[in-house]
Amino acid sequence: MDVVEITRVTAAELLGDPAEVLDRVAAGETVEVVDSGVTIAVITPQSMTDVMTQGLIKAGILHSDWREEQAELRRWILANPPLPAHPHRRSLSEVLIEMREEETR
Repeated sequence: MDVVEITRVTAAELLGDPAEVLDRVAAGETVEVVDSGVTIAVITPQSMTDVMTQGLIKAGILHSDWREEQAELRRWILANPPLPAHPHRRSLSEVLIEMREEETR
């Protein structure tokens, strides 16, 4: 488990030198912004998943609206559940798993 380094800055410090605070975030730090001792914001670096997703979109491998496509596919699957397997026959999932195992041998 990774330990996250959290730096606290006041709102005045953030407004006084926003570039310095953002440089720290870009370097991987999480910055907690406080005003009168109360946390008002937390600025975090991008997750590796977000960075990779943006790279896939930029490379044209993933559509920019991939989340909507994924949601649409999920709705379709829920509206069109797979047919049950015939009695005494293997399901398509079992056949697919067997085929994948054969490919890796």
